[in-house]
Amino acid sequence: MWKILFSGLILMYTIYSALPELCTSVTPINNHNVLFVTAHPDDEVMFFGPLLRYTLNPKWNNTVNLLCLSTGDADGQGEVRVKELGYAAYMVGLPPANVSVVDEPALQDSMDAQWDPSVVSEVVAKYAKEFDSSIFITFDDYGVSGHPNHIAVSKGVEKYANEAAVPGDELLVVQLQSVPIYRKYLFVIDAAFSRILDIMDGRGTVFSGQTDYHRVRQAMTSGHKSQMTWFRYLYVSFSRYMIANSGNGWPR
Repeated sequence: MWKILFSGLILMYTIYSALPELCTSVTPINNHNVLFVTAHPDDEVMFFGPLLRYTLNPKWNNTVNLLCLSTGDADGQGEVRVKELGYAAYMVGLPPANVSVVDEPALQDSMDAQWDPSVVSEVVAKYAKEFDSSIFITFDDYGVSGHPNHIAVSKGVEKYANEAAVPGDELLVVQLQSVPIYRKYLFVIDAAFSRILDIMDGRGTVFSGQTDYHRVRQAMTSGHKSQMTWFRYLYVSFSRYMIANSGNGWPR
């Protein structure tokens, strides 16, 4: 029994180590100004960690910025969470100076708040102009967890992109694909599902190896300490979003 378990662990370790080389299936994003658009402090590492590490890789020569559209003040911890975001960004390799946090009355963290996509679009337009952004990375229309703020961010970025696009420009929106609950916590095992689906429907997936995963995990557990409840420790240990980001809209 122990031999089987040990062999299984060795196999998983080998697959895990080879994930970036074997399974990453995207056209590289290089020489671009990339803008991640999220809803709350901690979204960037809970959901977009692999993509952050990928686009920040020096070999791609990107300039990466993060726009967070709220302070995450639903529980009165907004000030703490903004500080944690700067620390977590540093830990994952994103300069804190490249992190912008919005505190708008119309964009407050809440499961009950209905953010107007037009307001989101206006805010995104302001920062996109400031950073001269050409590629936007954000949620899809389910927002990973179905959080209404995540969904509004997706709609707002889409609205901005549709209105700002002009013939011949290179503006692209990459949307993080939400996966079914039965895949969400498969961790490295989900690599097979992702690779097959990439081949079938032409999506792209970025996989993180051990070093990137541990950087993202540390950014969450040590950076966003105020958010680390017992179930979030389970999340960072088993969620496939910690090692894999699939999405639509990749450059071809």
